Amino acid sequence: ADVSESEVFGLGRELFVDPITQVFSVNKPLFKEFDFGVQVSLLASVTDNVGIIARRGIEDFLKRKLRDFESVRSAKLYLFEGSISDSQVQSIAQKFLSNPLIEETKILSGKNGS
Repeated sequence: ADVSESEVFGLGRELFVDPITQVFSVNKPLFKEFDFGVQVSLLASVTDNVGIIARRGIEDFLKRKLRDFESVRSAKLYLFEGSISDSQVQSIAQKFLSNPLIEETKILSGKNGS
């Protein structure tokens, strides 16, 4: 979306983060050391209610409507440390972290980059 850096920081501070218990980052990682990550998001065909509500909050904060092609989607990111094989990561993602009927997963490599 066409949002300035100061607006992004404002959204983080005012809309998405509880400053007592949470922190946020823009364009830099919060965690530099992890062995692998699993990002879980809803399939494109599934209604993302969190994304819909977030979009409304963003529009209220910015005091303008986002354009139709400026989408807002939610996802969860799980970061792990430890020696584990790619097949084990995939199994954990599919069996414990997501519902393959409505969610997709993306495996991220930490220390080795990707």
